[in-house]
Amino acid sequence: MSDYINILKQYDQVLLQDPYVLGATIFQWGDGSWPSFDLSPAIGPLSDYVVSVGQGYHIPSPLPLPQFGPNRSFTAMPATINPGQSATLQWSVDSAQTVTLNGAPVASSGSMTVQPTLTTTYVLHIVYLDGTTEDLTATVTVQVSTTPILTQVAFTPTTLRVGDTLNVSITVQNNSGDTLATQGPNPGFVYSEGDTFQTRGFSEQAGAFRVGVDFAGRTSIDHPYRWGLGASLAPGQSTTITGSIQLKTTQAVNYWAGLVHEQVAWLQDNQGTQTITVVPVASVPQITQVVFTPATLTAGQLLNVSITVVNNTNDTLQTQGPNPSLIYNEGDTFYTCGFPEQNGAFRVGIDLDGRSGGIDHPYRWGLGAPLAPGQSATITGAIRLKTPRAVKYWAGLVREQIVWAQDNQGAQVITVNAAPSAAQIVDASFTPASVASGQLLTVSITVFNNTNAPLATQGPDPGFEYEEGDTFYTRNFPDTSGAFRVGVDFDGRTGIDHPYRWGLGAPLAPGQIVIVTGVIRLKTPQTINYWAGLVREQAVWLQDHIGTQSITVTPPVQLPPTPSP
Repeated sequence: MSDYINILKQYDQVLLQDPYVLGATIFQWGDGSWPSFDLSPAIGPLSDYVVSVGQGYHIPSPLPLPQFGPNRSFTAMPATINPGQSATLQWSVDSAQTVTLNGAPVASSGSMTVQPTLTTTYVLHIVYLDGTTEDLTATVTVQVSTTPILTQVAFTPTTLRVGDTLNVSITVQNNSGDTLATQGPNPGFVYSEGDTFQTRGFSEQAGAFRVGVDFAGRTSIDHPYRWGLGASLAPGQSTTITGSIQLKTTQAVNYWAGLVHEQVAWLQDNQGTQTITVVPVASVPQITQVVFTPATLTAGQLLNVSITVVNNTNDTLQTQGPNPSLIYNEGDTFYTCGFPEQNGAFRVGIDLDGRSGGIDHPYRWGLGAPLAPGQSATITGAIRLKTPRAVKYWAGLVREQIVWAQDNQGAQVITVNAAPSAAQIVDASFTPASVASGQLLTVSITVFNNTNAPLATQGPDPGFEYEEGDTFYTRNFPDTSGAFRVGVDFDGRTGIDHPYRWGLGAPLAPGQIVIVTGVIRLKTPQTINYWAGLVREQAVWLQDHIGTQSITVTPPVQLPPTPSP
């Protein structure tokens, strides 16, 4: 009986929540033929309960009118996110006169994507048709992470042709209290479909942090395309890693990104999933790869360009100059260098954001030779950059005076840092790396005057030829105080330092660059290092040990004796 009374009490508590319920009674639902249920043992406890409750509840006067509100909803999905992630606010309101979301007018039903950086409560303010108002709230909680996380993943373009590159951009936020160590390959590295980080020589280093890209249907090692962070990432810092993958197979598959603590754990995976569609190549010539290196350099140094073109047509592609390997100076154009367009010729060209001057793609190179159907060619060149800034460069393929067959390929931000205010060598090379005894070693040294005054110089002029064992003294070019010259030194030298010296050819004006060339006829079979330096004679060596290169001199070729007549 006590259990029955407790059940009745629970029902009564529910009924008493309605101010229009004045009392309750015990009743039977049925046809009257049920067996009798004797309530006499419960009369006392029930009476006591009714008296205790009935005396404690006050009915409001006047009685309140019933309120039947409109249907309305306001939700956030998901309600909890990680930093950098998004949530969707969704709402629906009937009988609304106006609706505002955090003060901004919105339709009576709709949705909005939000990406708060901190836990945020959104307010939906409703003014109904009868003038009454109501505020609904939805809160998006941003979890405070104590581990590194991915905050952004992007794959572009989502549709590309066989041979094109898929560009990857992944942002890592270090929410931990430790600096994240990393490893190669550095951001910007280009994979070909089928490569893995192992086949490209970047096997896991225990404890290093990297980002990785995986895809549906992959059969080899997981996340085969991995990139390091570029440098150690301090607590609280973030970095964006870019890279690319040259795709070859016609298909549509999902790609996604993850963050790995190598040989420890995958901290995140399946981030930024995107369907990437690769379509067949049309029967047109096209660029299949573009590489700019380095991504960061110092004013006066070279930006190296490599562009691969494939001829998917049935015709041979005609071309023109300049040939691959030409070096442009910033501000040059193919016109100023003497290579105006020849109608119908194919060339590759480089353009950049904020280019001043009217001509587009000012840096152009020919293919080197006519390109037969089905063949490909890789065109290399360089641009000597001078202006400190960070701008985007990209490549295109032109049929001169007819059409740009492709453009905006391999876009890359290139950062040029200011050079120190000094005269300096920005490039030095020695070729070939192996010569036979009695042959010439060619020296090429680029000097940049980043001062406010001209650099005085002296002889010998560029192009001068030394014999092994000569010095600038023995060749009658003793040092002139204050003159700028470049010099070459080598391992094991026993006489005067940098015995092979050349002048700049003429005084070098502020902001100007000169390439000084010279030759040395080598005789002694050996393998030793050569390097370059820049001297202000009788004052100071401004630079030394630039462009160190191991040079091998082989014994002279022995010709067979001429037979006697």
